[in-house]
This record gives sequence, C-alpha cells and structure tokens, in this order.
Amino acid sequence: MLLFENSKKLIIYKEQQSSDSINVIYQYFIHSDPKRQREIMYTLQRNCTNTHIDVIYLINERMFTEAELGIQSPKIKQIIIGNRLKFKDVFDVIESNKIQGYNVIVNADIFVDDTICKLRHTDMHKTCLLYTSDAADE
Repeated sequence: MLLFENSKKLIIYKEQQSSDSINVIYQYFIHSDPKRQREIMYTLQRNCTNTHIDVIYLINERMFTEAELGIQSPKIKQIIIGNRLKFKDVFDVIESNKIQGYNVIVNADIFVDDTICKLRHTDMHKTCLLYTSDAADE
C-alpha cells in the first residue's frame, strides 16, 4: 500500500527576515548532448546572476574549468568528491564544510528565480530543500 501525505504549507513571515545565506548545491557535469550541455551551462549562469543566491556549491567528480562551466563567478565553490553525487554526499559535505544557511539541493538543470528570497522569511534556517522540475502552486 502506498501512502501519500501533502507537506504543510510553508508559512512566510513578512515582518521577519533572516540574513542567513542561501546556498544552492548540486553536481555539475558535461553532458554528451551539446544541446543539453548548453542548458546546463545556462542554468549555472542564471543561478550565478541571481542576487538572492549567496554561494553555489558544485560537488563534483572532478574540477571543471571556467570554459567548461561557461562562467566565472566568485559565487561558485567546487568541492571534488570523485564520484557521482548521492544525497549522503551532500549532507556529508554540508557537515564537514560547516555550510550554514538555507541549503537548496537541485539538479544541474534547475535554476531558481527571485522567489527564492522568500526562504529568508521562513523559519527553515537549518533545513535542506529539494527542488524538482515539478511546477509550484505559487
């Protein structure tokens, strides 16, 4: 039997704003299809230009050059783990590097828009969020 439970609605406190950093975390890779690779590079560029994202942690199999990333940005921090990313790796990296703030785990083809700043108006300071390609209600 499968059981499904809807998440509780996220409460936004308009009068409250945290100064904690918003960190986007994922694994970068080079796709064999040039069109998909351009999408992955575009996604990284969009996340780098988002003023609400403080740091982009790329937990990678290897170090990528600026040419391979398609952008140079002080927001990008590459952490090399030498293998395909698993959720356990993400949590280990967060703990071992003492990454603080709002940690948002995404796939390499997901970029966030300005609504990400709403996190700073929540009480989710020590929570990891997982963004999927599913459309949000708001």
